[in-house]
Order: sequence, then structure tokens, then C-alpha cells
Amino acid sequence: MKLLSIIILTLSCHMALAASDAPQFLWQAGDADHVVEADYSYSNLSVQTAGGANERTLSRSRFGLSYEYGLSDMISLGVSLDYLTGQMEVGSSKANLSGIEHIGLDFKGNYGLGFGKLYYGLNAKLSIEDQETEANGDMNASLGRHSFTPFVALAMKSGRNAYGAKVAYQYNLETKQDLSGSTFELDGGHGLFASLYLERDLSDKSLFGFAFNYANFADFEDQAGNKLRDNIALNNMSIDLYGAVGCGCSSGGWMFLPKASYFIVDDEDQTKANDIESSGGSYAFELALRKRF
Repeated sequence: MKLLSIIILTLSCHMALAASDAPQFLWQAGDADHVVEADYSYSNLSVQTAGGANERTLSRSRFGLSYEYGLSDMISLGVSLDYLTGQMEVGSSKANLSGIEHIGLDFKGNYGLGFGKLYYGLNAKLSIEDQETEANGDMNASLGRHSFTPFVALAMKSGRNAYGAKVAYQYNLETKQDLSGSTFELDGGHGLFASLYLERDLSDKSLFGFAFNYANFADFEDQAGNKLRDNIALNNMSIDLYGAVGCGCSSGGWMFLPKASYFIVDDEDQTKANDIESSGGSYAFELALRKRF
């Protein structure tokens, strides 16, 4: 009986550790965990064409809500919803955007390798309506397409430090745009993403992390074969500073997740006549609250 108690206690401790074993950068719900996360972020993307002409700024506020369930300590499933409001400024003209951007579905998995862990998964972003632009330039926030992003990552630990790398590829289905009543269809715009991250545990309930990210996007192509660039999905490098802090309250399971990012945009078009580059002030701030049940 005593031996059985020891075995049960050992397994319980292992399962508790498994729930928090994933680095924050690759976070995944643990076995039988129900996890709800609410987040708010504000981003400002300021770019211009080479030479300083045609400066444009996109500012957005994002409100997100997600749920994830751990089927085991190796596999989890999730669903999310993002709502956006914002404004696009091109020279002296302004246009507003608002609405649901997408519904997200997530599959995440991990596998122990001895020297670390292999993380893998698939994120699906499903649009519920076409991209729509009114005569005055105002837009909805919909992506106007479905996209699927498989990823693979390697995570390792050394003492209080966690580090690793992640690679992902975004494949887009056809994008549908409605411009003042006229409908257009675009193909392409796929994305390739790569990241390196480093995290350090500050205590049992807090950590600090740093990540370097690179994103590269292909051109869109219309039905006439013309190459087009997206106004938002631009080639960029970014730096993330983030953290995780447990609240220490009696109910337990609460985590505060602050994050700050800075972007450097360097995007070339086909003719190089309208290359886009950062004009300063491209950044994002995010605060999330996570609760495990």
C-alpha cells in the first residue's frame, strides 16, 4: 500500500510538471487541462516606399479569446477567435477597419528526444466572410481566405534556461476581395517563418524571454497574372521581449503574459520601383491572461 502511494504521488508530480514543461514560446496545454486565454494587443506598422514617398501607417487593436484542451501530455487541441479594430493612413487619407479577422483551430503535439523535445502542429485560420472595402476606403478585418500553417520546433533546456528554434510555413487558399461591389480573386501570398528564442526562469512562477523572428511572404497573383503585394503581410524581422508571471492567488492557475515587439520591414516588389521599408515606429504591445482549470 505504501509502495502504491509512492507510485501514485510520483506519477502525479510528473503530470503536474508536464503541464508546465513546454517553454512559453511553444506553450501547450498539459494532460486533461482546460485552458482559457484572453488577450489584448495594440500594434502600429509604419512603412514607406524607398526614397521616403507614400508613407502609410496601420494601427490595430486586437481582442482575442482562446480555449485549449490537453488530450494527453503530448497532444492538445484549441480554438480561438480574434476581433480587430484599426485605421490605415496613406498620406492624408484615412480608412477604418473592424470586424472578426478569423476563427482559429489548433493541433499541437510534442515528442521527447532525450536531449530535448520536438514540437509540431498545425494552425488553421478560417475566414467567415470575404475581404470587403467600401467606396470610402473603410474595410472589414477579415482575411478573406482560409490558411493552414504547419510548424515544427526544437526545444532544449539547460538549468534555468530554455532555448530553441521554430520553422513554419503558411499555405493560403484563394483570397476573395470585394471592392465596392466588384469581386476579385487572388492566389498565393504564402508565408515562411523562422524563429530563435531564449527563456530564463526567474522563479518558480515567472520567466523572461527573448525571440528573434523572420517572416517572408510571396506575392499574390490576380486572375490576369499580375503580381500584387499585401498591405499588411510584408517581409520583416522582429524582436520579441516577453514574460510569464503567476499571480500567486489562492485559486491558482492564473498567468499574466506581457509581450513587446519591434518590427523592421524590408519588402521588395517585382520591379523594385516600390520597395517598402520601415519608417520607424513599427511595434506591438500585448497583454494576455491565462487560466488553467
